[in-house]
Amino acid sequence: VLTLHFSKTVNSSTLLPTAIIISSTAAGASSYQLSSAGVFGSTNQADIAVTLSVADLLGLRSTSGSPAANINATFVSFEASLAMDMNSNHIVAIPSSAGQRAAVYTADLTAPTLLSYDLNMSLGVLTLHFSELVDVATFNSSFVTLQSTATYSSGTTAAYRLTSGQAWASQGFSQTVGLNLSLADLNAVKQFASLAVSSSTTFVSLMGSFALGLTQDSAGNQVAPIGSAQALAVSVFQADTVQPVLIAFDLNMTSGVVTLSFSETVNSSSLLSTSLVFWSTPGAQGTSFRVTDATWTPSIPSDVLFVMLSDSDVNSIRANTALAVSQNTTFLTISSNAVNDMAHNPLVARQIGLNALRVSLYTADAVASKLFSFGIDMNNNTLSLTFDQPVVGATLNVSGIVLQNSVSSATQSFRLTGGAASSAISTILT
Repeated sequence: VLTLHFSKTVNSSTLLPTAIIISSTAAGASSYQLSSAGVFGSTNQADIAVTLSVADLLGLRSTSGSPAANINATFVSFEASLAMDMNSNHIVAIPSSAGQRAAVYTADLTAPTLLSYDLNMSLGVLTLHFSELVDVATFNSSFVTLQSTATYSSGTTAAYRLTSGQAWASQGFSQTVGLNLSLADLNAVKQFASLAVSSSTTFVSLMGSFALGLTQDSAGNQVAPIGSAQALAVSVFQADTVQPVLIAFDLNMTSGVVTLSFSETVNSSSLLSTSLVFWSTPGAQGTSFRVTDATWTPSIPSDVLFVMLSDSDVNSIRANTALAVSQNTTFLTISSNAVNDMAHNPLVARQIGLNALRVSLYTADAVASKLFSFGIDMNNNTLSLTFDQPVVGATLNVSGIVLQNSVSSATQSFRLTGGAASSAISTILT
């Protein structure tokens, strides 16, 4: 409310509030001219109170330099056309270069409130609508908690407090603020099967105090908290319709672990490991191996899965000297039904010759082969050696083999001197 005190009665029907300019200094710096008539009484009197329109309140608060921020930054100027007295005489103008300071100033002590919000899970954008202009620069997303029910109940309600994000708006002070959720927060929210998957599972509560909160208005008032027992329901909810993408993978040939990194959280229980195919080149002309047996962790939804290949699969890959022996001979394809995200969107397929993925971090097999067991056939004069992983038969040095009559403290032994060995790459040599 702006109250104007005149030296004598003025004709209220002639009052033209759009002639009023409010500035932060007497010289007219950081000024704002009212754009609407506002609301005032029809009684002819010397004191007239004008209730500013919402548009003018917002415009005044968003003006650079913060006019009307306090009594020492509130000056009024106007032209003679502002009003007439009862004899149709124009009032004396107050030029913008010599504004009149407010005699009485009542500060804004009203906390802004969150009126509504929208959530787009495809874009990862939370759009918040406030009762008045708030300072985008002071926005702190860690005061926002998403919860699956309006009334929080321990053990029943799924809830996640945001940790980061990028706030944005069309101007420094705005009634509508967009928040780009960080990838970490977005993936964390998607780990909950019952949180932010529909309008009925999307509610927001706000932490805050008099001194610290989500953000503040131009007068420094913090946004009013919203308790977890009365969380605000989403206005417009857009579900996640974006397909997850396998963005990278690592392969450790020592441990046999494949690390799959996705663009978003996926439902690990839906993984079909047999859809993984390793290739020696990104084109179909290379050699390949399809996974036949594997386990993986974690069992909960995640954007990173660790796939442990079976010993048989690892040894099959090791036996192929053209496949997965370096970063340049390790590529992966995966079908669209390999895994789904938490919104049941299928994976974007990676196909040979089109978008096969090269390994990001390749770790070569650094563990020496071990002799697992052996068998000897004295009738056929053959010795069979079984190793824990494939070995190159052509490299076998027969003279390194010694037969003895006990595990230790042998009393008799014989070192082989020759023989024809298999040249195959295999876990069994004869």
